[in-house]
Amino acid sequence: MAFVANNTQQLSLTDSTLNLTEREKRFLEKSWARTFAEKVFPAIDETIFSPLYSDKASRPNTPVNVIVGALILKEALGDTDDELVEVLMFDIRYQYALHTTSFEEQPLSDRTLSRFRARVLAYETEHEVDLIHECVVNLAKIMKQRDVSIPDEQHHYIEKDDYNRCIYHKRELDAAERTVVVMNDAEKLIEICDKTGKLDDTSEYQLLIRLLKERTILDDDGSRRLRQKEEVENPSEVLLNPSDPEAAFRYKTGGKHLGYVGNLVESVGENGSLITEYAYEKNTYADNQFMKDYLNEQERFDDGSFLVADGAFHSETNSQIAASHNLKLITTNFTGRKPDEIYADFKFTEDGCFLIECINGCAPTECVYDSGNERSVAYFKTEQCNSCPYKERRNPQFLKNRVRKEVSWKAVGRAKQLQYMKTEGI
Repeated sequence: MAFVANNTQQLSLTDSTLNLTEREKRFLEKSWARTFAEKVFPAIDETIFSPLYSDKASRPNTPVNVIVGALILKEALGDTDDELVEVLMFDIRYQYALHTTSFEEQPLSDRTLSRFRARVLAYETEHEVDLIHECVVNLAKIMKQRDVSIPDEQHHYIEKDDYNRCIYHKRELDAAERTVVVMNDAEKLIEICDKTGKLDDTSEYQLLIRLLKERTILDDDGSRRLRQKEEVENPSEVLLNPSDPEAAFRYKTGGKHLGYVGNLVESVGENGSLITEYAYEKNTYADNQFMKDYLNEQERFDDGSFLVADGAFHSETNSQIAASHNLKLITTNFTGRKPDEIYADFKFTEDGCFLIECINGCAPTECVYDSGNERSVAYFKTEQCNSCPYKERRNPQFLKNRVRKEVSWKAVGRAKQLQYMKTEGI
């Protein structure tokens, strides 16, 4: 998702304020929405948040100043995330305050705010910069310059040493020490909750317990400390954002990914194409499992149908399921080492465990299955392999009295894919 600044808010012919009566307009102009729209919203600096988005050409982001402005209104007016999304759709004061009266569709959804918080959290974790705090400080300074009243509770943001005094940003403490302060506070809160028993059914209490379990450990002396990196259990499943507890972490294609992953299926025919299926899971969900889920839900396809997907969606099991639905599965951009295409003509038993014939038509004298490596270990007669025209490409291991060759069913399947992709029709 690319960063695009929302620095122009052009009035459209369908702007919702144009449908108001003169009386309604007067009330709107006298409300808090006008002050917010004219003095607060223009002071939000979107560029602070540009590092959260990709610098590559891609789908533009939801306007950052709308998100940050909505979060300010949420705190000021006591809304929940769901209430904020709903009220923005129907309350013209919110739309007027956030300059979205001309939007055909209001830009916030139930996931917009949680995903934005996750981006901020990921950036802060990696760079130790709290973008939200920086934005509030800058906004408070602008509000003071423009003589906008700042509540006493938020007045500290314009004080010189606020950044250092904030517990999460004390320069004399490193990141681990700052976390220890929070960890100790969390433990005290849990002790209070345990004694009362009145918060057992709340998500806040449960998430705090989960956080301590995942991020800390009790030593033999009963003291609690932060887990070392190697002590963290299931690091991809640990809590990343209390507002979105199901979000997961994953390394993929050299990058760090937080949140969720989606899978789309596009059906293509003579008259065009259309997105016909979608799936949405934690981003630790395997690509080939998406494929398996999709195939298991399908009926039989028409003759000549085929499905093209990235190499990560391939597995021999998926190819078999596709074939059972009269569908040819074609996967491209194979990851890892590509097998020699001669292996496409090796024959295996139906369960994929035992090699029964090589490309030269020779059957092994003995064959065992190595379940640890998912490979078939076959033994051939020496004279057969010595005269084989594919000897150099097969690269077998010549032993004293026989020849040993390891082949996996997966390699045979990948070789068949490569061979099929070179046919004239494809």
